[in-house]
Amino acid sequence: MRKVATDANSSNRGFRVIVDAFLQADGLPFSKVLSVDRIAQVFAEEDSLFGMENVYSTVLVLWAFLAQVLRDGKGAACRAAVADIRTFQIENGPVPCSARCSTR
Repeated sequence: MRKVATDANSSNRGFRVIVDAFLQADGLPFSKVLSVDRIAQVFAEEDSLFGMENVYSTVLVLWAFLAQVLRDGKGAACRAAVADIRTFQIENGPVPCSARCSTR
């Protein structure tokens, strides 16, 4: 019979492998696994969509938040989340706004 500590260590290592894969990516790594359509569908069902025509849409905020919670230190700061959004927008469009504004 396996010990609980062994199970916990094993599952922690498996989780760490997944987290590390996301942390190695620039920008918003969850954009590759959570589609815009799926996020919009789930949030619309809960009547929780916001900013869909703005820079900080539901989709971008969710992707940035998920990446932010996996990081620590300066990588977990709000400023880092905004930088991730800007990196994503530079790579994928639309043209990002300045880091100091809330609209394009």
